Amino acid sequence: MISRLGLGGLLLGMLYAAAVLAGALTPYDPIHQDLAFALFSPSQFHPFGCDQLGRDVMSRVVHGARISLAIGTMATLLSTLLGVTVGVIAGAGGRAGSLMMRGIDLALAFPTLVLLLVLASLWPTDNWLALIGLLALTTWMPTARLVRAETLALSRRPFMEAAQSAGAPPLRRLVRHVIPNVASTVLVAATLQVGDMMLLESGLSYLGLGVTPPTPSWGDMVRQGMQHLGDAWWLTVFPGLALALAVIGFNLLGDGLRDLLEPRLAFSFPGRLWRSSTSSES
Repeated sequence: MISRLGLGGLLLGMLYAAAVLAGALTPYDPIHQDLAFALFSPSQFHPFGCDQLGRDVMSRVVHGARISLAIGTMATLLSTLLGVTVGVIAGAGGRAGSLMMRGIDLALAFPTLVLLLVLASLWPTDNWLALIGLLALTTWMPTARLVRAETLALSRRPFMEAAQSAGAPPLRRLVRHVIPNVASTVLVAATLQVGDMMLLESGLSYLGLGVTPPTPSWGDMVRQGMQHLGDAWWLTVFPGLALALAVIGFNLLGDGLRDLLEPRLAFSFPGRLWRSSTSSES
């Protein structure tokens, strides 16, 4: 039986391969309009049908994978980098660390989607690079809290006390001992966060605050297809299915990595509670 790690990797491998090979997989231009094929139902030549402007839906879904996957992956990388940096500094202790955590607690008091909508009204989101920055700047706080908690726990371990007694400076202790020991935890959290990032990006695109049309993205395709949900179901089903498969793939991959790297891990992260099997039995 295939494991969750293998199944998640297989799903994501197929999606990333489709994104990279989008030009070879689809013979149609994703933004080319041909009103003669408007709302053309799925057929041999257009397996996913055509939208209201006669654009091939399969081409738009495959090319949209480039945008959605790139935004989710790059926003997560930037968010994780910010979270790890702040979390490690805050976990080192001192007044600066305490002030950082109070600011993080204040930011976490606002729901992520509400904060995104407020900032999106002030932030230019028509450029996908700007959208990546917006997503990263509003989602790094849980990672920082997670890393800080791990850093504080490691600071009481014997090897950290030995390094301090040996006269190792704080920066050396952080680089040589703290960061390598939190890497597996951060990797699991970041893998699961990619799916959340893609959902947030799709939500912004659905509200018209994402990538500017005609550039295809899954969220914007679902938004446009909702106007024809009754007579052209394929406009929403196929991009929605692609988004669902991507999120499921990242969740499976993250759960598989958790079981592989942190079998006794039990912590909270953006809307999830991960518990080890031993804690559930007790």
